[in-house]
Amino acid sequence: MPELALLRNLHGDGSVTEITLTGKEKYDSDSERERLGKTYTDQKVQDLFGIYGDLPMDIKKLKINAACLKKGDPINVLPKSKVSSEEE
Repeated sequence: MPELALLRNLHGDGSVTEITLTGKEKYDSDSERERLGKTYTDQKVQDLFGIYGDLPMDIKKLKINAACLKKGDPINVLPKSKVSSEEE
């Protein structure tokens, strides 16, 4: 989630579209700060989130316009397989 906030900050609110949640990763703010800092520079991460503190880990806290979210199945829902009556 923090990367979404960073991308929207860098490129504008409407620049990140068709957002799809495909799963939840287990990571903490410190490791995510380090990863984002390597990708976007520590300065950009600090400018947006401050030097210390937790990063936003919930998409609801980012207040993303619903038009930017891709409609589809919720997280961790696998598509139903098509089983023919012959296989049953």
